[in-house]
Amino acid sequence: MAFALSAAAAVQRALLRRSPLVSNALSLYAVQFAGNLVSFVTMPFLARVLRPDTFGLLVLAQSFALWLSVLLEYGFNLSATRDIATHRQDPERVAEIVAGVHGAKGLLALGVVVIAAITAGTLPALRQHPEYLVWAWVQAVALGFSPLWYFQGTERLVPPAVMEVAARAAATAAIFVVVRTSDDGWKAIQASATVAATGVPLVWLYRQVPWRRPKRTQAVSVLKSAWGMFVFRGAHGLYTTMNVLILGLFVPTRAVGYFGAAERIARGVLNLLTPVTQTLYPRINHLVRRDARRAGALARLGLALIAVLGLTLGAGLAVAAPLVVRILLGPGYDSSVPVLRGLALLVPLSGASSALAMQWLFPLGMERWVTTVILIAGMVNVGLAVLLAPRFAQMGMVWAVLGAEVFIVAALARYAGRRRVPRGDHAPDSAVA
Repeated sequence: MAFALSAAAAVQRALLRRSPLVSNALSLYAVQFAGNLVSFVTMPFLARVLRPDTFGLLVLAQSFALWLSVLLEYGFNLSATRDIATHRQDPERVAEIVAGVHGAKGLLALGVVVIAAITAGTLPALRQHPEYLVWAWVQAVALGFSPLWYFQGTERLVPPAVMEVAARAAATAAIFVVVRTSDDGWKAIQASATVAATGVPLVWLYRQVPWRRPKRTQAVSVLKSAWGMFVFRGAHGLYTTMNVLILGLFVPTRAVGYFGAAERIARGVLNLLTPVTQTLYPRINHLVRRDARRAGALARLGLALIAVLGLTLGAGLAVAAPLVVRILLGPGYDSSVPVLRGLALLVPLSGASSALAMQWLFPLGMERWVTTVILIAGMVNVGLAVLLAPRFAQMGMVWAVLGAEVFIVAALARYAGRRRVPRGDHAPDSAVA
């Protein structure tokens, strides 16, 4: 472990000599690539070995894990990142923030156990296969306790990126070893639910930040202060991580597999835009009180870059959908082609909504208004899914997802058009919608 941490530090020093923004963007792209590695390298293997029915069960369990991890993450990747970015020159304040966040996550972990038990009872497929449920919970804990928010806030992302890439590579290799038949789908979750990608960065964090024992009152205070971001993240999960779960209530696991496989591909392409917004988010929040002109210019640059990349990637995915499905999924998944073509529209739409929120409205302190939009969109998504999925199966869910995303982009764009990029006299965490 000491050797790995030293190597990560050496890589970080070399990259930082060039540009912090460049090194952070490269680090996040490495993490994103590592995440996509597990999906795109193992997907052809798993889709063929497990076949649509069992593959759908695997997708259902992994979506359940992601949904639980959203509860554990509680929006800290946004709220705590901003707090660390704002106070990173005050070591005592940073230590208090870290202790408060970890205390809050400890309380949330207790609630997640109860929620997991209740939710599992409503999904017959998981109730009949408890091994999928148990390992989904383990994976959720590993994802939910990731300290990436701290490294984003301090703009030192190279060390956790190195650890993440190594852990993902090991998980990829393990999947090929342990999954041998269609009955081994749960082993794919077991292999990817490694704690190394979380445990090692936590060690790195506490080599930089003094240990403070989390206090209950402090943890409760952190939960209250981060509530707005949690509602934003939770509502966002209604039409992202929960889509597969909702579909699983109405259709067989085979149809879940058709939708889930295509959604994974579309989300993998969409995730190529995430490092841009995640890199610029702490920098804009750091600059907004110090140099409003630079903050505004950076926000505009980010929006333009996301627009160009999103349209290019989305159009390419729609055109290449038949070839992509044939290569990544193989025979038996022809029904995923129209799903993938529909979800290709998510790339420019979701990229635009994320950029408008994180690079424009959040720095202006408009979290409450953005959250309201996301909540309404989540209800639109669920409502459309309940109406369309029982009749049109996986394509009904596609239409529900796109309907919600179009609503979000239209609402955020209209509101952002009325607001200027951060002014010099504006405190980003003091405004209300």
